Amino acid sequence: MKTLFITDLDGTLLKSDKTVSKEAAEIINRLIDEGMAFSYATARSIYSSSVLTGNVNFSMPVITKNGAIIHNSDWSILKENTFTKEEAIEIYGRLAKENPERFEPDLAMSFNNAGIFYKDQGQATKAEA
Repeated sequence: MKTLFITDLDGTLLKSDKTVSKEAAEIINRLIDEGMAFSYATARSIYSSSVLTGNVNFSMPVITKNGAIIHNSDWSILKENTFTKEEAIEIYGRLAKENPERFEPDLAMSFNNAGIFYKDQGQATKAEA
């Protein structure tokens, strides 16, 4: 039976300077070359996580956005579970109304500092609240 190893990035695989050490990358790449199934799960996007893990030759799918999106090694989307425009606007409104002192716009995947985003025919689209 083959075992799949999945690591987190921040505070686990990445050093404090947000890089994978040369030694760790060499060991992981050797193990992958020998047939080990190795991947990561992160809250980061595929873009930011790929920049940070560029010295590791991942061939397995990776989990991004806190599990909302699973990408193949070529960055294509294998599986995603995102909010609709209506869901994103409703969640945003409820969070802001019910928790104004604690509200953080990035509590959910569809939110970030630039606004609310949702999937519309495969494109990230900004929602107008």
